[in-house]
Amino acid sequence: MRDDSTASAGPPETEERTHMLAPGTVIGSRYRVESLLGQGGYALVYAAFDEQLRSTIALKVLRPDRINDVAIKRFRREVAIARSVQSPRLLRIFDIGQSDGLTFVTMEMSRSGTLRDRMRAGPIPIGEVIRLATEIATALAELHAAGIVHRDVKPSNILLDGTDVRLADFGLALRTDSEDSRYTGTTGLVGTLEYLSPEQALGDPIDARSDLYSLGVVLFEMLTGRLPFVTGSSIEALVAHLQRRVPDARSLRRDTPRWLARLLRMLLEKKPADRPAS
Repeated sequence: MRDDSTASAGPPETEERTHMLAPGTVIGSRYRVESLLGQGGYALVYAAFDEQLRSTIALKVLRPDRINDVAIKRFRREVAIARSVQSPRLLRIFDIGQSDGLTFVTMEMSRSGTLRDRMRAGPIPIGEVIRLATEIATALAELHAAGIVHRDVKPSNILLDGTDVRLADFGLALRTDSEDSRYTGTTGLVGTLEYLSPEQALGDPIDARSDLYSLGVVLFEMLTGRLPFVTGSSIEALVAHLQRRVPDARSLRRDTPRWLARLLRMLLEKKPADRPAS
């Protein structure tokens, strides 16, 4: 199940166009759509002006053809988890609402795009890679301390606001100490295939170390400008994560510090027990 709804997007696909809201559209007699920020498999994200608070927010709208019980529960999960863990490194979500047949979530606006956008802009200096990775790891540590596994760590879910980093999209997040795990376990394979940990791909029990594997994939991509495995499809990438050894980052980027390459190898170990515990 792939969703890039927090990513900055280029021209939408033809099938998406019929679900787009035109600039100037007012939702809930309050939110005036300004522009499309991103889109994914089940939602579109807009910059919108809040007429009551006189400020710009992000408006995540469920696509009409994706409205079902699972999607609504995912929206509610996203709001509940974001509210339960207060941290400047996690994207703030304000509320969930329905109006004129649309279901939407209002969120904090991030003005510097996503980590995916930053990667597209060109190679990232080593110092910036380390700073960004440290911020992402800190955000994950705060989430994990609350007993929550994100399950969809990827560049389009990491938002940049100046020098600040915010982890976003908690629709697939899992509370490891509640009935949440039974619900999410019935929805099949979740997450983005290129970033899934081996145990997540196999449907095995997961914990914080699964997110750390995904962080390792993101860190590898920040360092080298490519994913650990160059394949022809997402499924092939998934199989590679299960079976192939990850290349040494120093073979692709010589200025990678040795300690960072070692840490990366630890994060990308196939077995959770061989990764850092936190």
